[in-house]
Amino acid sequence: MAISQRAPNQIFLGGPQPALLNDIACSQALTPGMLVELATSAGVTRWKKHATAAGPCRAIVKDMPMLNKGLSDVTAVGDLVEVLELLPGDLVQVLIASGANITKGDKLESAGNGYARAWTNSTTPFVAKSTSGAVTADTYIQAEVI
Repeated sequence: MAISQRAPNQIFLGGPQPALLNDIACSQALTPGMLVELATSAGVTRWKKHATAAGPCRAIVKDMPMLNKGLSDVTAVGDLVEVLELLPGDLVQVLIASGANITKGDKLESAGNGYARAWTNSTTPFVAKSTSGAVTADTYIQAEVI
């Protein structure tokens, strides 16, 4: 009898325990698995999509099961959001955009819009631990922080 393997329904999959930050709101709508950074405007600090393509980023939006929110639930502008500050060895699910084609073992970096993309020649915070194939919609892929 074959056993079907289901995709995990959470962002953090294992590794060292990352810091969980949950006391800052977001300035943009954020989806679990997006790479984020802090930005201050008019003296107010908020989370936003990581905006520097190929720039270093180790913060990721977490799913929030205690609010009955899963991977497909977007956090509204102004709401508190849970963010993980990742450590080397952490295994997570990151979002890749439609059109990406990632193979297990590929290095990944920030695409500058909250998504991860294939490495171009910069800092390399992630390595793919699963293969996506050519995707036609935003897709989660397992990645390890390096």
